[in-house]
Order: sequence, then C-alpha cells, then structure tokens
Amino acid sequence: METIILTGFEPFGSYSHNPTQQSTLDFHGKIFGDRKVIGLVLPCTYDAWGQLASLIQRTNADKVISTGLSSSVKGIRIESKFHNVMNGKYPDAKGFDPKNIPVMEEDAPISVRSKAAHKKLFDLLIKKGIPAELSTNADAFICNALGYKTSLGTRNHRYNTRNLFIHVPWTTAYKDKVSIEEGKIFLDQNVYYKGLELLIKNI
Repeated sequence: METIILTGFEPFGSYSHNPTQQSTLDFHGKIFGDRKVIGLVLPCTYDAWGQLASLIQRTNADKVISTGLSSSVKGIRIESKFHNVMNGKYPDAKGFDPKNIPVMEEDAPISVRSKAAHKKLFDLLIKKGIPAELSTNADAFICNALGYKTSLGTRNHRYNTRNLFIHVPWTTAYKDKVSIEEGKIFLDQNVYYKGLELLIKNI
C-alpha cells in the first residue's frame, strides 16, 4: 500500500482557524484504494520542512500533498514552481521576519518545480467541475518555502517521493467564523474535499 502524506498548517496570526489544518485532520488515516493518508499539521514557520522530512524518512512515503491557505485564490490552486526567496508580509509563528533572503544557501537553484503532473491534475479538477487554478508563483511566504524545500528535498531523497502543493481559500465551513474582503470567495467545503480526494487518488 502506498503512503500519502498530507500536510496542512496551524492557524496563524489573528486567525483561530485554518481550513488546511482541519482537512489534514479529517483525511488522516483514510484509505483510497491502495493509498493510505497520513496527516501532518505543521506550524506556520519557515523551517516546517524539518518535520515533514522526518516523517518522509520514517514512513518511506511515496507521495506528499501539502496544502496552504490563500484567501485570494478562486478555487484549488496548484502551485507548480517555487522560488528561492523569503519575503513575507508578516513574521512567522516564531517571529522570524526575513526580507528578500534565500530559502536555502550553498548554490541552491533559483527555482524548482514540484514532481507532479500539474496540468493533468488541473485538467482533472476542471473536468470534475471543481474550481481550479494553475500557478507558477507561490509568493514568498511560508508556503513557498515549504514547497521549495519539499521539491528540492524529495529529489535528493533515495525514495524519490513525488510532491504537490496546493493553495485553497477559506471554505464555507468558516462562513460564520471569519470575514473576507470583497472579491474573495468561500469555496464549498464538499467541493474542496472532493478535489483533495481526487488529487490523492491521482498524484
């Protein structure tokens, strides 16, 4: 049976909720065909990769799907490319506040792509009626740092783990818990979970 690690993030800043934390907990232990999901909720820090790397090594994971919150996206946004820069608007949960410094030093590449069939997965979501976007810019905050380190780290890992990163907006489960700016959306919770299941089955 294949092992799929699913990651999400803890609530951050002024928020007491994070939809990716809850989806990670909800999918933990689920089995889809020959794939078993292990959920890992990460802190909102630039060094969160360390916890994920440790779990990959302990479980010999075949694939990793990481999820992050971005209130500006219009559906499930597949991030295909990550850049070697940290430049967030706010400090992370440890107070680290980098401004235009590399995610990794020592001749690390300027950018790196995750090892997933991005266009194929995007097309699959669209075909199933799930709002989706395809992106080559994951910004320069914690999600980009995790995507960069995961994409680079799994290439160097002897098990050749495949990885994918997606951004999702707030879901309808949080309509009475958070307010969002005009022009932003609440994604139907069931649609998000349907899309996440499709990604788990097809990555």
